[in-house]
Amino acid sequence: MGFILNKKELAETYKRYQDPISTLKKYKKSQEMDKLSSYKISRELDLPRERVRQWKNGSKPKFIKSIEVAEENNWINLSYRSKNFKTLNRLVSWIFSAGSIAKKTYNPIFTIKHHQKNTFIKLMDTLGLQYKFIREEKSDKATEARIKKNSSLIGRILWKLGAPRGNKSKKKGSNIT
Repeated sequence: MGFILNKKELAETYKRYQDPISTLKKYKKSQEMDKLSSYKISRELDLPRERVRQWKNGSKPKFIKSIEVAEENNWINLSYRSKNFKTLNRLVSWIFSAGSIAKKTYNPIFTIKHHQKNTFIKLMDTLGLQYKFIREEKSDKATEARIKKNSSLIGRILWKLGAPRGNKSKKKGSNIT
């Protein structure tokens, strides 16, 4: 049985790095070389010395932090039978039917009908996510739910699992105008 969404696939969503997997390997290698000076590490790994200094002082590339959070919460390396995969898959469906993922930031937004609120809360609880409702008390506007922490990370995961990103009505083949 294979696994769904590995750290390489998640890392590739971070376009700032031309080769995030190479950066990940160099980061890990630099951490193993902690007894050496930043100068020696930068020479050996062919990295800018300032980047090595930052890494030695505890800084990490954003995608590495995201991989760590995703692994800690069991949001990647999932089996088809896992509860988290099923939950994330339901959120992918929600994005298609009543939500969106921002093209630039990857932040998902979910439109919630009153009768769906408890279902949404259960999905968020299963994944250990905090959320907030927007316009919950306005009867003339749809209630929206936004993830408070790790929003961009969850959006990236949902996108890699097949949810659309950006304006869904402009997708090729769409009859919606």
